[in-house]
Amino acid sequence: LVKVWNFLFRNDNPAYAWILIVSVVGVGVVRLIQLYGFARLLATDRQTRVALLALTGWVLYILLINGPIATAKYRLPIEPAMAVFFAYGITRLSERWRGRQRGIIRRSA
Repeated sequence: LVKVWNFLFRNDNPAYAWILIVSVVGVGVVRLIQLYGFARLLATDRQTRVALLALTGWVLYILLINGPIATAKYRLPIEPAMAVFFAYGITRLSERWRGRQRGIIRRSA
C-alpha cells in the first residue's frame, strides 16, 4: 500500500494520480449501473429474460475464450452487452429519480 501511495502521490505529476482515482471511481459507478441494469432486466417478462440469457451466454463465451486478458481488443465483443446493461440501468434510475421528483412536488403543492 505504501508503494502504491508513493507511486501515485509522491511523483513529479500528482495530477496523474487524481485523474487515475477519478477514472477508477467513474468505472466503478458505471459497473454498478450496469449491474443494476442487468438485475432489472432479470425482473422483466419472460421474453426479455430469454434474450438476456442469450446475451449473457455470449458474454460468458467471449470471457471463456479470451481468459483473463483485459485489453480492449479482447473486451470489444462484450461492449455492446455492457452498453445495453448500462442503458437500461440508467433509464430505470432516471425513471425512479423523476418519479421521486414528481412525488416531492405533489406533496409540497
